[in-house]
Amino acid sequence: MRLGDFSAHVVVEGEELNEYELTVNSSGTQATCWIGSEAGKKFSVIWKRHSPEGPASEARLTVDGIGCVCKALHETSRTGAKNLSKMIRGTKDRDLMFCDLQLSDDEALLGKSVPSHLGEITLRVVRGSISYRRGKAKAPGTALTSHANIYHEKSVKKLTTHCVGFGPERERNCPAWTWRLKKNQDPPLEFFFKYRPIGKRHCTSTSSYHPF
Repeated sequence: MRLGDFSAHVVVEGEELNEYELTVNSSGTQATCWIGSEAGKKFSVIWKRHSPEGPASEARLTVDGIGCVCKALHETSRTGAKNLSKMIRGTKDRDLMFCDLQLSDDEALLGKSVPSHLGEITLRVVRGSISYRRGKAKAPGTALTSHANIYHEKSVKKLTTHCVGFGPERERNCPAWTWRLKKNQDPPLEFFFKYRPIGKRHCTSTSSYHPF
C-alpha cells in the first residue's frame, strides 16, 4: 500500500503478500487492505520512503493492539527502507509470526470480550525533526508479551482464528544512540493490514468476496 511518499507491505519468506480490497480514505492519510496469513510463518513489514529527501519520519508497528517496534528515517536517509520484523523490549527481542488463536467451546468464555484490534497489523508514520543522544536501551522490566488468552470459538469465528505470536526471547545488539522525533504539522499516515487465514473468505457483500 502507498500513501503519498510512503509505502508499506507485509513480507513472508522474502515475498510481499497480496493485498485485497485496498481502500484509502478521502484525506489520503489511511490505507486499509486484507492479507492472507499462514500459521507458523514469520513475517515483517517493509516501510519505505520513495524520495531520497524529506522530513525525518518515524514508524511504529502494532500487532493485535500490542506495540512492537519503532524505527526512524533521517531527512536525507540514503537507506529509504526499514524492515520491522520483531517485538523489541529494551535489550531483548522476539520474531513476529502468524499463529493459531487458542479457542475453546467452554461456555464460561462466551462473555469474554475479544480485543478490537485482533487480526490487525498497523503501521503509523509521523513526520518532523529528529534529535539524537548517546545512550543504550535499558533492560525490560517485564517479560515480553505473548498471547496467553483463550477465547470462545463463537466469539471470534467472524473475526479470525489466527493471531500474531512471538518467537523465542533473545538478547539483541542495542544501538549506542537513541532518538526523539518532534512532530511537525503533517498529519500521521496509517497503514492497516487486516489478516485472515489462507483458505478462509472475507465477504464484503453477497456478490463480492475473495478467497485467501
